[in-house]
Amino acid sequence: MNAQNSHITQKLAEAQAAVSALIEAGMTVVDINIEGRMPRINLLHGPRRIDNSMPVCWKAIRPRANGNGRECEMGASFNGCEVRWKEEHTS
Repeated sequence: MNAQNSHITQKLAEAQAAVSALIEAGMTVVDINIEGRMPRINLLHGPRRIDNSMPVCWKAIRPRANGNGRECEMGASFNGCEVRWKEEHTS
């Protein structure tokens, strides 16, 4: 197997393991992207409880597109993947 195929196979396995664990923890996965260094997994909602296995690595707060309130996008590293979700605030 060439290096590129080996890389893709490894990233698919990492993403599959992470998605299975997230679903088992009760989260809803809405998108998976394996481009780049780490697979990216988007969740419908953030985890109800974040423990040491998935600490928030970054947070971006910005105005919502309609100008009403703000949204907060967060990311965490989990099983070799980047997991992202958004929380919306109206105040």
